[in-house]
Amino acid sequence: MKNILPLTMLPIVLAATPVFADTDPLAVLKAASTKMQTAHSFSAELDARREYPPKAGQTERRKMYELTTIECQRPNLARGRTWLGRKEGLKPTGTPPFETLSSGSKNYIIDNGEYDTKPLSKDGHDASDDADSLTGFFSLDNAPAAKVEDLQKKGKLKFIHIAPAEQWQGATYTVVEYEYVDDGLTEGLSADEKAKLPGGQVISNEKVYIGDDGLIHRILDHESLDWDQEYALTDIKIDPVIDVAEFVLPKTYKPAPPTPALLADSSEVPDFTVLDAKGKGTSFAGFRGKVLIIDFWATWCGPCQQSMPGLQKIAAKYGKRGVVTLAIDVWDTKPEFEKWIPAHPEYSAFTILRDPTAAHNFDVASRLFHVSGIPSQFVVDRNGKIVASFLGYNPDENDLERAIKSAL
Repeated sequence: MKNILPLTMLPIVLAATPVFADTDPLAVLKAASTKMQTAHSFSAELDARREYPPKAGQTERRKMYELTTIECQRPNLARGRTWLGRKEGLKPTGTPPFETLSSGSKNYIIDNGEYDTKPLSKDGHDASDDADSLTGFFSLDNAPAAKVEDLQKKGKLKFIHIAPAEQWQGATYTVVEYEYVDDGLTEGLSADEKAKLPGGQVISNEKVYIGDDGLIHRILDHESLDWDQEYALTDIKIDPVIDVAEFVLPKTYKPAPPTPALLADSSEVPDFTVLDAKGKGTSFAGFRGKVLIIDFWATWCGPCQQSMPGLQKIAAKYGKRGVVTLAIDVWDTKPEFEKWIPAHPEYSAFTILRDPTAAHNFDVASRLFHVSGIPSQFVVDRNGKIVASFLGYNPDENDLERAIKSAL
C-alpha cells in the first residue's frame, strides 16, 4: 500500500527508545502484522493523503484526500465507507459517495447508492484490502512484512532498518524504514523519463509506524518521482461489538443500470478517422497488421484519469514488442483537449488522439464500438479483430495483459 505525507506534516524525530526491543526490522514487521490475528472484530478510520508535483505551468502541488470508515468482523464481514476531497479535514458525514461491502455471501461495490456485485475472493473480505495492508486482520498477504520478504526474494530491497523513534499525534512510535526498486512504476516510464532518474529506476522509501499496542498505525511512502503518500489508521477499536446489520446491503440501494454490451470479441473493427494533437487526420487503416490497444477516455472523466498511469505502464512495456496504444478523447471539447495535452507530458508511451464528433451517439466510440461509458479499452489483433474489451477503470491490469499476450 502507498501512503502520502503532506509537506505540512513533517514528522518530529525523537531521541526516544523504540517501543520494540527487537532489533530485527523484519521480525518487528511480522510481529505487528500478526498482532491483529487474534481479534474477532475491529473498526477504525483510514485517512489517505496523496501529493504529486504540480502540473505544467502551475506551482501548487496536487493533493488528494480520502477518508474511509472501516468495520471488519470474522470470518468474512467487512464494510468501508469512503469520502473524497481536495482538502484536509474530511469528516464522515452524510451519504458516502463510494462504499465497499462484504456481506459474507457477496461483495458489493456501491457508487452513490447504486451497486454492482462480484464473487467473494477466497478469503471473502474484498472490502477490507486497504485495512489488511496495515493490520493483517483477514490476510497477511498484503501486509508490509510479506511485501518486504517478496522484495528480498526478487533482489529489489535496497535496505531495511529500525529508524529513530518518532512522535505522531502525541505518541511515540517504533519506525521501520525500507527502500526498494519499484519495478511497477519504472516500467511505466518513457526512456526520457528514466534518464532523469538515478540509475534509470524509481526508488520507493517507506516508513512503517508501529504503536505501543503492537499495531501498524501509519505508513509513509516517498517515490523518487517526487510523489508523497500516507495511510493512517486512527480511532482503532479492537473487538468492538458491531451490529451484523452493518454488513447487510441497505434496502434503499438499487442495482446499477445494466451496461450495454461493447462491440463483441472477434468482431472486425470498421475503419474510422480521428485527429491527432496537431489536428491531422489519423486513420485506423494505417495500423492494420499491428496489435492495438484502443482506449476511449475524456479530460473530464475521473476514472479515465485514474487509469492513465496504468495505461502508460502497459504501453511502455508492450510498445517494445510492437504493440501500438491509441488513447482517443471522446465526448469532449477541443479547448479542454488542447489544455490537457501540455499538462500531461508524462504520458509519452501512447498516441493521444481526439474524436472531433463530440455529440454522443454520433462519435466513433458510441457508433462503431457501442461504448456507453468510459474508460473503455479494446485489444485488437493484427487482422483488425477484437480480442477483448474492458469497460471502466480496473487497477488490476492482468486481464488486459493476458489479452495483449494472446494477440501477439
